[in-house]
Amino acid sequence: MVIFKTGELLLREQTALSEGQTITVTTGGSTEEGYFSSTVRFSLDGGVLSKEEMTDSRDCDGRLTTETHYLYDEKSEEWERVNASQRDYEAERMGY
Repeated sequence: MVIFKTGELLLREQTALSEGQTITVTTGGSTEEGYFSSTVRFSLDGGVLSKEEMTDSRDCDGRLTTETHYLYDEKSEEWERVNASQRDYEAERMGY
């Protein structure tokens, strides 16, 4: 079991995960111009604690999704970003 700081408003400041366990929190809804959703997933697999942040939104400029992956450093009690990506569907459609 690992106890860690979530950094998330919708979870307790500190949360514990057992090996193989995953916690997922999703929020979102309608906006004035479309929608927005955000998902945060914490998992402990092979002793490695990871966090994935995913967003999906649509507004007058089109659809945009993002995904960011983190690993938890138990010594510093901080999340370290491993990689991030973004997809702008309207920009792709226009050839950018």
